[in-house]
Amino acid sequence: MVDAGLITSEQSSRIRDHYSPSLANRPNTSLIAFSILGSVLLAAGIILILAHNWSEIPRALRTALAFLPLIASQAIGFWVLRSRMHSVAWTEGISVFGFISVGAAIALISQIYHIKGGLESYLLTWMLLAIPLVYVYRSTASTCLYGVGITAWAIAERVAGGTAAGFWILALLAAPSLYLAARRLTRGPVKGVVSLIAAISLVCGGTLATGSITVGMWVLVMIGLLLCLFSVGVVADPDGPWRSPFSRLGTLGLAVTYAVLSYRGVWHAMSYAVNTEAGLSTHIGTGVVAIACVSTVALAIVRRPAIAGPMALGLPITLVCFGLGHGGVAAGLVFSVYVFALGVHYLVQGMRAVSGRMLNFGFLLVAGAVILRFFDSDWSFTVRGIAFVALGGGFLTANVFLARRKKARS
Repeated sequence: MVDAGLITSEQSSRIRDHYSPSLANRPNTSLIAFSILGSVLLAAGIILILAHNWSEIPRALRTALAFLPLIASQAIGFWVLRSRMHSVAWTEGISVFGFISVGAAIALISQIYHIKGGLESYLLTWMLLAIPLVYVYRSTASTCLYGVGITAWAIAERVAGGTAAGFWILALLAAPSLYLAARRLTRGPVKGVVSLIAAISLVCGGTLATGSITVGMWVLVMIGLLLCLFSVGVVADPDGPWRSPFSRLGTLGLAVTYAVLSYRGVWHAMSYAVNTEAGLSTHIGTGVVAIACVSTVALAIVRRPAIAGPMALGLPITLVCFGLGHGGVAAGLVFSVYVFALGVHYLVQGMRAVSGRMLNFGFLLVAGAVILRFFDSDWSFTVRGIAFVALGGGFLTANVFLARRKKARS
C-alpha cells in the first residue's frame, strides 16, 4: 500500500505498531488443538499399557499404577501453574490430561476393589472430582468435556430410573466458567464449538432433568428450552439472530419440532394430563425451564419483536392444540398453517432487511410445510408437481430479487 501511494511510510509504521501486540498475543489454535490431542493420546496410551497383563499384577502395584497418571498430571500441572500459565496450549493440554486421568483412576480403583455401582454413579463422581480443573487452569477444553459428561450422566441416570434433577446443580457449577470463556474468547471456531456443546447439553440434560412427566409436557419443556437458546442468541448478537450458535441450534430445533407437530399421527401419542405422581424434582425442573423461558423470551421480544415474537408463538399454540382433543386432525392443521405463516413472515422480513439467511430460512419453512403435506395427505401427483415447480420458481425469484437489492445498496 505504501508503494501504491495509498498511505505514507509513517502511517504504515503506526498501523503495524497498533496491530502487532494483538497479533502476538493471539493464541495459536493449531498448537492448542494438537496439545489437546496429544494429551488424549498420552492418557489413552498409558491406560492401554497398564491394561496389558493387568490381572497378573499384584493388587498393591495395580493400585499404585491406577494413581500414576493422576499423580503425573498433578505434578506437570503444578509446573504449568508456576511457569507456563500464560501458555494456552500448556494449560489446555494438561487440563485435558488431568480430566481423563481422574476418570481412569476412578474406573481402575473400582475394578481392582470390585466397588459396585452403575454408570450414573461413576459419571457423577468423575464430574464432581474433575470440575476444579476447569477453574484451576481456566480451561475451555475441560469445560466442554464437563458439559458432555454431565449430559451423559443425565442420560444414564434416567436409564437407571432416576430423575436427573441434579443436572441443574451440575450445570450451575460450570456456569461461571462458561461466562469467563465467553469473555475470554473472540469470534471464531473455538467459541462456536463451546457454545454449541453448551447449547446441546442444556437442551438434552435440561429436558431429561424435568423428571417423570407425560409426553405432552415433555414436548412443552423441550420447546421452552429451545426458545431459551433462540432468545439468548437474539439478545446476545445484535448483528443477526442466526449468527450465534445458541440461536442456530434453537432455530433448527424449533423448526424441526414445529414441523413434526404438524403431523396428525403425532398427536395420537400425546398425553395431555399432568402427571400427579411426579415428585418434587419434576416440579422444580419444569419450574426452572418455565422461569428461564419466560424471562429470556420476554427480553428477546422487547429487543427484536419482529424476530422473536413469531417464533415464540409456537409455545402457546402448542398449549391450545392440547385442548383440541386426541384426534390430531385439528392440531396438525393448526401447526401446518402456523409453520407456513412463520415461513412467510421470515421471508418478508428477510426481503425487507436484505438478509439472505432470513429469507432462505423463511422459504425453507414454507417449502417444508408444503412438502410435509405430501406425506400427510392424498394430493395427486399433478398437484404435487405444480407445488414443487411453484416452490422452486419462488425460491429462485426471491434470491434474484434479494441479490439485486444488495447490489443496488452497494
